[in-house]
Amino acid sequence: MPSILSDLLARNPNYVYPLAINLVAGVIPLWAGLTVGEARKRVGLKYPAVFCEGTADEAKDKEKYLFNCAQRAHQVKRC
Repeated sequence: MPSILSDLLARNPNYVYPLAINLVAGVIPLWAGLTVGEARKRVGLKYPAVFCEGTADEAKDKEKYLFNCAQRAHQVKRC
């Protein structure tokens, strides 16, 4: 008995592209969250703090600066 996925791909092999895009769209938030979690652990920042307080200068506190960069890249901006 064929599965739904193999039946779809047998009808039109181009369905593999939307499936791949959906897979990537599910993996990117996981990757971003792990990146921020690793940066948070390196800095030693505890929840619920979102960013390192004060100005994290790249020359003085490179790890804090990199954490703030990773956190800002991870956030979704809603206007």
